[in-house]
Amino acid sequence: MPPEQIETYQRLVLEAKALFGARHYNHYDFLVTLSDHAEHFGLEHHQSSDDRMPERVFIDSGLQRTWATLLPHEYAHSWNGKYRRPLGLSQVIFKNR
Repeated sequence: MPPEQIETYQRLVLEAKALFGARHYNHYDFLVTLSDHAEHFGLEHHQSSDDRMPERVFIDSGLQRTWATLLPHEYAHSWNGKYRRPLGLSQVIFKNR
């Protein structure tokens, strides 16, 4: 990855802290799979995200533009969908009877 791209992702964390005003996790990991043989998607898991993108995404400018929002999108879900769920989106927990 070019140094400028690494700096962009490092700023993502600082900008999210400025936007949301707090950090609710101890440590956050972006678990990135780069493969043309796996399904491409993102899924946030409270303190990490599973992000699957095409193999050359970090070195192909066309793919970079297409996939540029995946990591920020999943990272934001750590606050707006996991940490603070909107009313009505809480998980229902069923207990064994």
